[in-house]
Amino acid sequence: MGAKQVVDPEKDFVPPDFTIKELRDCVPKHCFERDTLRSFSYVAYDMCGVAFLAFCASHIHLLPLALRAPAWVLYWVSQGIVATGLWVIAHEW
Repeated sequence: MGAKQVVDPEKDFVPPDFTIKELRDCVPKHCFERDTLRSFSYVAYDMCGVAFLAFCASHIHLLPLALRAPAWVLYWVSQGIVATGLWVIAHEW
């Protein structure tokens, strides 16, 4: 077996050969248009998702005992995914 090649990100770094303007020119113009109503609709959608998942979690105790632990795990993962979107917005505010 051959020796593994070690990559040093600092030593082996090669700067990109394109400018930020070239990169921005590749993105369609409509992606830079601001739409406040659409942005707030995403916030409302996420908040509804959080509320729905919280409602579902309030009924986990009604499940059979064997399904409660998997249901909580599913809730934690789902709520974490949805709430991360709200956290990002709050963090950037």
